[in-house]
Amino acid sequence: GFDGTETSNSQRDPEANPTILSGNIGDLESRSDDSYHVVTFAPSEWAYALLDSVSVTRGKATGPANTNDNVGAGIYNETGTLFMNNCIIIDNGADDYGGGLYSDDGWFYLSKCTIENNKIVDVQGGGPGFDDWGGNGGGIALTNSAGTYISDCKFIDNYASYGGGIYGGSECWFNIADSLFVTNRALQGGGAIRVNECTFSVTDCAFNTNMTTNLILGSGAGGAIYASESDTEIEKTSFNGNSTSG
Repeated sequence: GFDGTETSNSQRDPEANPTILSGNIGDLESRSDDSYHVVTFAPSEWAYALLDSVSVTRGKATGPANTNDNVGAGIYNETGTLFMNNCIIIDNGADDYGGGLYSDDGWFYLSKCTIENNKIVDVQGGGPGFDDWGGNGGGIALTNSAGTYISDCKFIDNYASYGGGIYGGSECWFNIADSLFVTNRALQGGGAIRVNECTFSVTDCAFNTNMTTNLILGSGAGGAIYASESDTEIEKTSFNGNSTSG
């Protein structure tokens, strides 16, 4: 947010002087050598950190299967608590979980952030045998009792097998308020959000033109939200133009 001529923090202008954290290393014209993670926060014991008014882009977590290198391309968080204000997470991709952000037993606090055009790269990972339907949480994925507070954020054009915008499983916890979900897509279920075995609340949000797009099996569940075996509360929230393929 600074151009180097300021004399106080109050002169910071993030829009005029953006800070971009990019995984685009090596050959700048190629995505093949982009970083597995742009930001990694994995403290050995509980700790917190703050990201304020930065953009995170061009992470590509396509490393070996069942490793940390194929989850959390934009931001990988393990056990820590990460506060994010006025950030943009854009154009990241992972194979298994969390194209934009991934948390394993950690917490995200997001305020006034935009999560846009993040995806699961290998949505139909099984190839001709269709034994692996790819990964979950194009925008954000939480596993292993992770949690998140999301307020006044936008989720736009994210894509995954389950949970185009957000995926949560394994006793995760979500509180989402005053946020917009638009044109997120999922192959199997939860165009915007997919939660399983979670505690999940949504208040004063809008879900517009999210969809499931399963063209192979001919069905997909939850154009906007697909919640199973979860304590779910939704109030003061609008749904417009969301669709399923089945």
